[in-house]
Amino acid sequence: RFTAMGNSDTHDLLWTETGFPRSCLDVGHDDPEALTLVEIRDTVKAMKVFVYGGILITGYASTGEGPGDVLDAPSGTADIDVMVQAPEWMSADRLRVFVSGVETDTITLDSSTADPGNPAIRFQDTITVVTDGGDGWVVFEAEGDTPMDPVVMGVNPFGVTNPIYLDADGDGAFTPPRSLPVVD
Repeated sequence: RFTAMGNSDTHDLLWTETGFPRSCLDVGHDDPEALTLVEIRDTVKAMKVFVYGGILITGYASTGEGPGDVLDAPSGTADIDVMVQAPEWMSADRLRVFVSGVETDTITLDSSTADPGNPAIRFQDTITVVTDGGDGWVVFEAEGDTPMDPVVMGVNPFGVTNPIYLDADGDGAFTPPRSLPVVD
């Protein structure tokens, strides 16, 4: 298993934002002074990372499982609480759901999906994901259609989670599908 990371590949300071995209780590606390190198290492290794390209997207089961975890998904069905956040000035136009590599749903993000009390929350709801009946995995991705100029020139906002593994047979483990679909 590999952890998806947001990392900077800056070649010049005029056209490329330094430190973009970013990796947001779920270390279990919000105290930067208490953060240790061991926590960073263990968090990345455990895949508890959200890739942030202007949009922060998080997903957790009600029982606490999130990216990198194995979630009990009887018969290949699981509910994931998903939140998409972005600054008001930034576009966040769609949320895409990928189950075992196949896009299974696209949700349009607009004023009807935003939190009226906090417009930075563009979506917050439970999404039911379904595998083909066997073990699988789910990744959430959000994207906007308008570049983030002048903050990051010519780049559209995005965000993505690492996979949550779905245990459909109840053995407490994730068994990858025998073959992955080819996407054209």
